Formats: sequence, structure tokens, C-alpha cells
Amino acid sequence: MSFLYRVSGLCIASDRQFPLLAGVPDEGSAADVTIRFAPVPEEEGRACGHFRILGPGRLDLVIPDVARVRIAGGREMTVDMAPGAAEGALQTYLFGPAFAALLYQRGQIPLHAGAVRLDGEGAVAVAGHSRAGKSTTTRALMRAGHALFCDDQLVVDAATGLAQAGFPALKLWGGALAHFGEEIGARAQVAQGVDKYHVAAPGGFDLSPAKLRAVCILAPDAEIKAPSLSRLPVPEAVAALSMLAHHAYVADAIGRRGDLFRFSAALAGRVPVYLLSRPNDLAGLDLVIDRVREAGRTAAA
Repeated sequence: MSFLYRVSGLCIASDRQFPLLAGVPDEGSAADVTIRFAPVPEEEGRACGHFRILGPGRLDLVIPDVARVRIAGGREMTVDMAPGAAEGALQTYLFGPAFAALLYQRGQIPLHAGAVRLDGEGAVAVAGHSRAGKSTTTRALMRAGHALFCDDQLVVDAATGLAQAGFPALKLWGGALAHFGEEIGARAQVAQGVDKYHVAAPGGFDLSPAKLRAVCILAPDAEIKAPSLSRLPVPEAVAALSMLAHHAYVADAIGRRGDLFRFSAALAGRVPVYLLSRPNDLAGLDLVIDRVREAGRTAAA
């Protein structure tokens, strides 16, 4: 039996169900990506973080006690799941670094960003490095009435500014859940022993694409009391975006660094990029989301 999903504009056929993903009906079209669960023999390769580069168009993601995932040609992922591995951890790595590598193989650049829909037709991205507060800010925007568009990994056509809806769940630290008054309960951990959890988008998930109105790059700053928003000149925006590709070291390892810079230049020329400096705590979160909405609505005006 095959299960069909759509993630970042790609139709995915899997021989295993993924509880956190948004399913789509079988419309008879061929899948862009096939995921199958089967043994993956270990092969010699060049080490690159958790990856092993095996050759042109082939690499493995190896996460001990979770899975070995072989990613091939931008079209196939074969998952050798470790006995007893948690479903939450599997989905974290499969639709995080493994999916990023697959996108690079396809010549696409995943931005390290979450995003929400604004006013029905557009989207605004919240970008930043790990622990910058992307998911927490995205959750605050959702609490203010904006629908989740993606978490952690944003795919956008730099030539048109059209973004694709991504993974339909957030990954939130336990402290952030407490801030929002939400219980951990039976939520799946993103990785064993990590106080961070998958939080599904409430009320369903809209898979339709949206025009990207703005990118806000979060910059936590312990020295400031209130958030500030400033638009980056295009050259600075290009440099900033080129540092925010998700798992960019994989692009380097498979010879896609040039794609990354071309993408950054094209996107910065079409979509406004802002630096959003914010206090390094959750006290001023409402003011932070006001600045994000300001960026999105100013760009749409």
C-alpha cells in the first residue's frame, strides 16, 4: 500500500504512513519522490557530518539508533530504521536533513526558516540559525491567528517568489510550550533525550503555495529591551540569505554552492529581507510578531 503526501511542493509516495504529514488523494500523477523502508547496506564514502557521500547523486544520512537513509538522485529515499527507533525522531531526521539533501540534489535551496500565511494570500518567513527562536515566533504568530505555512525548512522559487507549504508541524522546546500554556502530554519528542517536541498545526493544514512577501531574519540580542526591524540592502541580504540555507554543508559537499549563491541573489532581488533584532527572552514576543507582520504587510503595500 502506498501513502501519498505533499511536502514543499513535491508529491511523496511512501510505503509507510507518517502521522504528522498532510495526506493527499491519489490523482493518478506520478510521485516526485518515493520513500521505501528496506535494509540499506553500509558503503564506503566520504564523511560529511552525519552524511556519507557515496558518489554522484548518492549519499547516506546516518543517525545512530534512528535510521540510515539513502538519498538518491533527488527522487528516492530508502530508510533502514533502527529497531525501537521513535517515530518522532524518524520524522525529525527524514524531513529535516535527509529532505534538505534531496532538495539539493534536485537543485533547490531550502531556507532555514519557518513561515505563516498573512491575510490569506501571502506568506512571511521567520529565518535564522538554530536557537534563534524561529519556531517559537512562528507559534506566537499562529496564536495571533495566522496559519502555519512551514516549520524550519522553506522552499521558494527565487525567480517568482512563490513558496511551497512545508512540514505541517512545529518543533518546540518544553520551555516554549510552557510559555504558551500547552502541555507536553503525549507529544512526540524530536529526538531521544531532547526536551523538544513535535506540535501539529491545529485545524488542518493548507497545502496551497503562496507568494513570499518578506523574510525576517531573527537576531537575538541580550542587550536590547525591545525588538527592532530594519530592511537589509540587497548586497547584505544576499550575504545573509547565503548563510541561511538549511544544512548548507551538504550543498558544499555535493558541489551545489554555486546554486546557493544564485538562489540568494535572485531571492534578495525579488523579496525584501529584514533583520529583526529581538530581546533574548520571551517577554517581548508580542512585539516581535508585530514587527514580523509589519514586514509582511509593508512589502504587500
